[in-house]
Amino acid sequence: MRVVGSAILLAWAAILPAAAQVPANASSLDRAAQKSYSECVPDPESYLALSFQDFDQGIRPLADGSRQEAGWREINNQEGCQAAAAMLISQWRDRHSAGLHPTLQSFMAFHEGQIRAQGGDYAGAIPLIEAGRPAFADPAGQAYVDALLAFLRSDRDALIAARDRLLAVPEPPNWAEQQRAYKEQAGQDMKWPRNIEATDSLVRCFGKPYSAAAQRECS
Repeated sequence: MRVVGSAILLAWAAILPAAAQVPANASSLDRAAQKSYSECVPDPESYLALSFQDFDQGIRPLADGSRQEAGWREINNQEGCQAAAAMLISQWRDRHSAGLHPTLQSFMAFHEGQIRAQGGDYAGAIPLIEAGRPAFADPAGQAYVDALLAFLRSDRDALIAARDRLLAVPEPPNWAEQQRAYKEQAGQDMKWPRNIEATDSLVRCFGKPYSAAAQRECS
């Protein structure tokens, strides 16, 4: 899932014990393919010195006119580097969190949790996602966080209930303005309710690794 900055766009998209209801073998497929941190991040300082905007939302223009994600996403997009990307986010948070707005602190905790889950560490991901909940304070955001946590805990009933809550959230009056702003910044369309596509992917991929859901591999 791609979440892009600004107050409007951050509204996209837990603290129970980290090990609560995490299936013992849920993440074995994800963990098996993970590379070492040094393989994925040969020069950590070049990332750790970045501002929030460049580290979390950075885009690098390419010679052919296309754009490539930079910052931690550049690492996360490499095969087998999700655990390393999560560690990089953790190190960046340690260095920069004191100077961040509380909402951005929560947002980065959520991203670290999300990427830890992609790397197969569900137990480590759950408390970080819970810690990121304040960045998703609106009803749509809360429903999405609940759906993600339900997936990681293998609780299908809770996942379906969270999706139903998400679908019931009414479209805000300024939704057309938000769509335009997102299109301008991210270069792609945004559907209502926010994160419904990511949530539908969780439903379709239930019982499979979170990495499959994050990449929307399940039909």
